[in-house]
Amino acid sequence: MPLYVGLGHLSSTGVTAKEFRVWFGSQMRAARTARGLSMSALAHDWPVKIDPGQIGEWERGDVWPGPDKVAIYLEVLGLTPEEVFSGRCP
Repeated sequence: MPLYVGLGHLSSTGVTAKEFRVWFGSQMRAARTARGLSMSALAHDWPVKIDPGQIGEWERGDVWPGPDKVAIYLEVLGLTPEEVFSGRCP
Protein backbone atom coordinates (compact mmCIF):
# COMPACT_ATOMS: atom_id res chain seq x y z
CA MET A 1 0.00 0.00 0.00
CA PRO A 2 1.51 3.35 -0.94
CA LEU A 3 2.06 5.82 1.87
CA TYR A 4 0.55 8.70 -0.03
CA VAL A 5 -3.19 8.66 -0.15
CA GLY A 6 -4.43 11.07 -2.78
CA LEU A 7 -7.09 12.98 -0.92
CA GLY A 8 -8.61 14.08 -4.21
CA HIS A 9 -9.66 10.47 -4.91
CA LEU A 10 -11.91 10.31 -1.86
CA SER A 11 -14.94 11.76 -3.64
CA SER A 12 -15.76 8.34 -5.10
CA THR A 13 -15.82 6.87 -1.57
CA GLY A 14 -18.22 9.42 -0.12
CA VAL A 15 -15.56 10.50 2.39
CA THR A 16 -14.47 14.12 2.31
CA ALA A 17 -10.83 15.10 2.58
CA LYS A 18 -11.58 16.76 5.93
CA GLU A 19 -13.25 13.60 7.25
CA PHE A 20 -10.25 11.54 6.20
CA ARG A 21 -7.78 13.99 7.78
CA VAL A 22 -9.74 13.90 11.06
CA TRP A 23 -9.87 10.08 10.99
CA PHE A 24 -6.17 9.79 10.18
CA GLY A 25 -5.28 12.32 12.87
CA SER A 26 -7.27 10.39 15.46
CA GLN A 27 -5.35 7.24 14.50
CA MET A 28 -2.05 9.07 14.93
CA ARG A 29 -3.10 10.62 18.26
CA ALA A 30 -4.21 7.21 19.58
CA ALA A 31 -0.89 5.64 18.56
CA ARG A 32 1.13 8.49 20.10
CA THR A 33 -0.73 8.49 23.40
CA ALA A 34 -0.70 4.66 23.61
CA ARG A 35 3.09 4.97 23.58
CA GLY A 36 3.00 7.56 26.35
CA LEU A 37 4.36 10.34 24.13
CA SER A 38 3.38 13.97 24.33
CA MET A 39 3.41 16.08 21.17
CA SER A 40 6.60 17.71 22.51
CA ALA A 41 8.28 14.34 23.03
CA LEU A 42 7.30 13.21 19.54
CA ALA A 43 8.62 16.47 18.08
CA HIS A 44 11.89 15.91 19.96
CA ASP A 45 12.23 12.42 18.40
CA TRP A 46 11.61 13.84 14.91
CA PRO A 47 14.71 13.67 12.65
CA VAL A 48 14.43 17.39 11.80
CA LYS A 49 13.21 20.32 13.87
CA ILE A 50 9.44 20.38 14.05
CA ASP A 51 7.04 22.38 16.19
CA PRO A 52 4.74 20.33 18.47
CA GLY A 53 1.88 22.59 17.36
CA GLN A 54 2.27 21.24 13.85
CA ILE A 55 1.71 17.73 15.17
CA GLY A 56 -1.48 19.01 16.82
CA GLU A 57 -2.68 20.40 13.50
CA TRP A 58 -2.20 17.00 11.87
CA GLU A 59 -3.87 15.12 14.71
CA ARG A 60 -6.90 17.44 14.67
CA GLY A 61 -7.20 17.04 10.90
CA ASP A 62 -6.62 20.74 10.25
CA VAL A 63 -3.95 19.98 7.64
CA TRP A 64 -2.62 16.91 5.83
CA PRO A 65 1.03 16.32 6.76
CA GLY A 66 2.09 15.04 3.34
CA PRO A 67 3.69 11.71 2.48
CA ASP A 68 7.18 12.52 3.78
CA LYS A 69 5.91 13.48 7.23
CA VAL A 70 3.46 10.56 7.34
CA ALA A 71 6.39 8.21 6.68
CA ILE A 72 8.42 9.79 9.50
CA TYR A 73 5.42 9.72 11.87
CA LEU A 74 4.97 6.01 11.21
CA GLU A 75 8.68 5.30 11.62
CA VAL A 76 8.98 7.23 14.89
CA LEU A 77 5.92 5.43 16.29
CA GLY A 78 6.98 2.03 14.94
CA LEU A 79 3.88 1.57 12.78
CA THR A 80 3.29 0.23 9.30
CA PRO A 81 0.98 1.94 6.79
CA GLU A 82 -1.22 -1.16 6.85
CA GLU A 83 -1.77 -0.86 10.62
CA VAL A 84 -2.81 2.77 10.32
CA PHE A 85 -4.94 2.65 7.20
CA SER A 86 -6.73 -0.51 8.29
CA GLY A 87 -7.61 1.10 11.62
CA ARG A 88 -5.49 -1.35 13.65
CA CYS A 89 -3.73 1.42 15.58
CA PRO A 90 -2.35 1.75 18.25
